[in-house]
Amino acid sequence: MTGNTAHRLAEVFAADDPTGKLEGLWKVKEQLRTSSLADAASAKEDLKALA
Repeated sequence: MTGNTAHRLAEVFAADDPTGKLEGLWKVKEQLRTSSLADAASAKEDLKALA
């Protein structure tokens, strides 16, 4: 992801995701996409903390 893309995504999360849950789900999905199961598990635990 380019810096510009990351910036736009951060703006979307800031404007449209007040609970942080959408961003949390996105992080889990990205970790799974990159085949990092340990990082995905960590992101999933972070998401559980938001529930």
